[in-house]
Amino acid sequence: DDTDGAHATMFMRGLICRYYTAEEYKQCMAEHTAEYDKDLAQYHFSIYEEKNKIIRYDNCYKWDINGAHTDALCEIFPKAAPAIKQLHNQRKINPINKKYINYYVGTMASTGHRGTYNWIVQRTTRKLLEGINAVGGDLLYANTDGFMVMNPDHIIPHSTELGEFKLEYQGPTWFYYDTNYQCFQTETGEIKGTVLHSVRDKIDLPNGKVVHYTRKKKYDNVFVAEDIREEIVNVSSTSLW
Repeated sequence: DDTDGAHATMFMRGLICRYYTAEEYKQCMAEHTAEYDKDLAQYHFSIYEEKNKIIRYDNCYKWDINGAHTDALCEIFPKAAPAIKQLHNQRKINPINKKYINYYVGTMASTGHRGTYNWIVQRTTRKLLEGINAVGGDLLYANTDGFMVMNPDHIIPHSTELGEFKLEYQGPTWFYYDTNYQCFQTETGEIKGTVLHSVRDKIDLPNGKVVHYTRKKKYDNVFVAEDIREEIVNVSSTSLW
């Protein structure tokens, strides 16, 4: 049910090298590299107005790039593209498939292919920024391969094609900032942000319910929530803008 960067890399190399020799594999990587560019690094943004207060935004639209990493790998390894796409298409049946692809790309930087990692990140960031610029409106949130805006000037048509934008959500959204996390919640109940997954079931932003906790590091980048407290706070139906 789970994997890590090392096992994901072994799995993906095994899949791709059914169609490429080891030398061809390295050559494909070498042909898709880029130097680090801070202006095209992974893009992260979240609107901030006031701490410990929930703010509701109306007429929100959220788009994501369909399989951004899958699309990039298909360009790098065209002979293996059908197998990579099949892995992606079966991610609902086998959720680990998505982890294989994403962890593989994420580990490139530490396995001798930082230039290819930079190339994939920059390719995704360019697509993301193009989408944000095309939509206009007020940007509320952006994270690597997806973004949300309020009152967009233009609507990107929903697409299911790899590398194109899919419309994930349309409707009101509630944003909240605590001392050590931020999150937003849609009308469908989806919660996104830096809040720990273990406490998300205690959050209900539309009804003013939030949670406070202390982040305790267990090991590496793994944190747990301690001293958990729940609270009801004010919900503002109008932005400070």
